[in-house]
Amino acid sequence: LFIILFLWGAADVAKKIKELKYVGQNVQFRNTIVISETGEVQAKPDLAIADFSLINEAKTVSQASQDNTNKMNKVINALKDFGIDEKDLKSTSYNIYPRYEYINPKDSSGYPSGQRVLAGYEVTNQLEVKIRDMAKIGAAIEVAIGAGANEVSSLQMTFDKKDELENQARKQAIDKAEAQAKQLANSLGV
Repeated sequence: LFIILFLWGAADVAKKIKELKYVGQNVQFRNTIVISETGEVQAKPDLAIADFSLINEAKTVSQASQDNTNKMNKVINALKDFGIDEKDLKSTSYNIYPRYEYINPKDSSGYPSGQRVLAGYEVTNQLEVKIRDMAKIGAAIEVAIGAGANEVSSLQMTFDKKDELENQARKQAIDKAEAQAKQLANSLGV
């Protein structure tokens, strides 16, 4: 029984070693036509995505947090009243940072001297907003700032149904490649 297991194990090891010599090598194809094509679809962006932030400071974490929440709720309600759907509003980050100050004035070099003390807290809340009417981007920004947002960033134009556009381009490429492959196959008589 030991000899049989030994021979079986040795045969398995030999098989594995033989397989390893092909690792990383390309598979050899015979009688194969390889075609590469591209498809292109052009479209105008139909969706704008912007990040609106609200940054405020207070002496305590609870006060800074409460103030920030109240102000952000005003921004959200203003954007909803403007016509932005609730599904297009998403909170993406919420951060609390301590804020320090120096109690002694700066020395003659311009650098703070003295002791650093906790002066309060800064709370930052970021809201991602999808604006589906491209003509209203500027107005939406004005509404958010008017309601209390104090930073706008990452404004990007994109496509709402990007997958559909990619599928159209992919179908074009496949149709072109298929037509070219048939033409080559007919020319070669295969």
